[in-house]
Amino acid sequence: MSATRLSFLLLCLSSILSSSSSACPHRCDCFDRSSRHVIDCSSKDLTEVPRFLPANVTTVSLTANQIGSIPAHTISNLIYLRNLDLGHNRLKDFPWNDLQNLTSLQLLRLDNNELKSIPQNAFSNLKHLSSLRLNNNNNPFACTCYMYWLKHWILNSNIDIPDQDLITCATPNNVENESLVNLTDSNCVRPIVTINIENEDQNERFYEGSLLVLTCEYSGNPQPTVKWRINSKKELALKLTENNSAKMLDNSLKSCVCSTCFY
Repeated sequence: MSATRLSFLLLCLSSILSSSSSACPHRCDCFDRSSRHVIDCSSKDLTEVPRFLPANVTTVSLTANQIGSIPAHTISNLIYLRNLDLGHNRLKDFPWNDLQNLTSLQLLRLDNNELKSIPQNAFSNLKHLSSLRLNNNNNPFACTCYMYWLKHWILNSNIDIPDQDLITCATPNNVENESLVNLTDSNCVRPIVTINIENEDQNERFYEGSLLVLTCEYSGNPQPTVKWRINSKKELALKLTENNSAKMLDNSLKSCVCSTCFY
């Protein structure tokens, strides 16, 4: 192959790669504004985030669509992204780990969605984040112990978080429609589950027909629900005793687990 032909092929390949990396997603509008690369996919009735967003994009607007979930790694490569607007969708699942790569992000809008919870430290790597929107009751937050970190983070953050009183709870019932930031601090205690062995012979050897009592003791606030897990992989709910323990006589016992911990 001649050097001229090889150079021509390399030039064509370079052009193709350059074109694919900056191609505008179908049904979206793309333009440059003040050296920023903008992709506007708002109000397009989309049900998913367009695939293969250009890696050099700095602003993405996906507001007012029908997006219900975003798979992991969908936006993790957008390292130059500064503004991400996902407000007014139906988001129930969001790839929180993707945010760890978006260190240039300054504006994040997740308001008016259907998010129930946000994992702790979800925004810890967003050093340039200056504005965050989570408001309005479409996000049915479950204000269990798992979410109290968000209350303290909002109150102590220097980030602009408008309409904080509209970041409200859907569950539990006793805090329904209450503002997350106005909730009184709870006495949340991480659940602890242990199994104690009571043997009538007071030795470590057990024989067929002998009595072995395993007591599952637990603590936590709110009070967790405890179940026995047996070898058949079925679960048997136990009646709770006054001293916060539960007993079961069954030689197929495998372990005692906390199944509803609210933490």
